[in-house]
Amino acid sequence: LKNIVQAMDFLCTTQKDINEGDAAHSGGSKKSTNPYNVCGRHVIVIGGGDTAADCVATSLRLGALSVLQFSRRDEAPTER
Repeated sequence: LKNIVQAMDFLCTTQKDINEGDAAHSGGSKKSTNPYNVCGRHVIVIGGGDTAADCVATSLRLGALSVLQFSRRDEAPTER
């Protein structure tokens, strides 16, 4: 389905793009190759746990207009 992405593909690709962008700021010239443009878009994350939380945070950091997370879990634990 269009615009449905597996979490690890999203995280690995965006992190690689961020790292390469940081290297470009240090003197190189690199244009973004990230296929997941979430800037100004509404993002839905389905699932819970640390990977889902990383997807939420990454989407916000990349400029998502809003991020909504669905999970079958109860409220996240306050302590581990």
